[in-house]
Amino acid sequence: MNRSAKSRICESIVARAAEALTADRLANAPPEFFIAAACCRWPPSQSRSNAIRAAAKAPVDWERFSRIIDRHRVWGLARQGLAEAGVAAPPNIEGALNAKVAALSRRNLLLAAETARLSRLFGEAAVPVVFIKGAALAATAYGDIAIKHSHDIDVLVSPAQMGEARAVLEQAGYALKQPLPVLTETQLALMREHGKEWEFVREAGGIVTELHWTLTHNALLMRDVDLSSPLATVRIGDADIPTFRVEELFVYLCAHGAQHAWFRMKWLADLAALLATVPSAQVEQLYDAARRRGSGRCAAQALLLCERLLGVDLPAPLAARLRGTAIARLLEAVALDAMLGRRQAGVELGDRRFGYLRVVLSLFLLGDARSYVWREMGRYCVSSEDVAKIALPSRLTWLYVFLRLPLWALRRLRLARQ
Repeated sequence: MNRSAKSRICESIVARAAEALTADRLANAPPEFFIAAACCRWPPSQSRSNAIRAAAKAPVDWERFSRIIDRHRVWGLARQGLAEAGVAAPPNIEGALNAKVAALSRRNLLLAAETARLSRLFGEAAVPVVFIKGAALAATAYGDIAIKHSHDIDVLVSPAQMGEARAVLEQAGYALKQPLPVLTETQLALMREHGKEWEFVREAGGIVTELHWTLTHNALLMRDVDLSSPLATVRIGDADIPTFRVEELFVYLCAHGAQHAWFRMKWLADLAALLATVPSAQVEQLYDAARRRGSGRCAAQALLLCERLLGVDLPAPLAARLRGTAIARLLEAVALDAMLGRRQAGVELGDRRFGYLRVVLSLFLLGDARSYVWREMGRYCVSSEDVAKIALPSRLTWLYVFLRLPLWALRRLRLARQ
């Protein structure tokens, strides 16, 4: 049997496995999940309202619906969708949802104001940055900073200016969530190579800001999306916030969601809202841009999910192209499993048996470069946390590989004893 025939057999097996997993997860999904998904369609339209009403025709377990929108962090979209569709939840559910949306709006306004402040401070310090997700994405994709859930502020900086950016944040009242010792040059270089962000917390307001120097652990997954990319600005209050253009945002959102197997619907909703800002004919161009950057499989997975769950109309040739790719269909099935499980739509992924293991395994399918898998395996060999805690001389840094497993086991043991 030649290689081509073996390849066709493998693709057929993968396609059948994807079809079986997809069919099982969708057949066992509760109607409340599809109500939540219909609420996440964007922009608001009669089509969205019709989809919500159709999904709500079955008897609705509103407590389960509440758990699902909590799990997927889509309170703002859920309340708006239900109200515009004329679908009324019981008073206790509606009251709880209104309270969550009010808290969400207050938090988003706080994060937006802080985004504007930090943009000004980085500008004054001459440290170029890009704001990703958060308020910048909300303004770009939704035209509304209040509706989408944001946990923190994400800032991308050049690896060469990590120290300067850290100083700006510390002067702005932030401190590292996990304090670091004074790092040697060797440690700092290894942290740049094996890590991708530092998490800072500002006690006033409890605001979290993640300082990224790269956006993926595996550089082959998303090439040429960094500070050297063409940038755009978005207006928040009286500030112009630097962010990515739609093309780079699309690539980044696809790669980010894929690295988490899209286990929260809010990430998919954000992507669908961004797609709604461009003509349908340009979607294929965005997909091809992702392929050029090494994120083609991530984009294929995202687009198939957007079409299936959020009613995004893909150009027919593109839809056929994606559906004809076995690996894209398998990745779609993996994401549906992460979102839904088997009758577990309202259960957090971490509370499911081996939940995160599925996500980790799916990472090895995302890259299409030949060396991608080797890089993905290699990134688990050295932990930036180990590098920060143990200073080894440059000639002995190879020992971090052998320290990885015992130090990980010790951390797990300490957590179990807490």
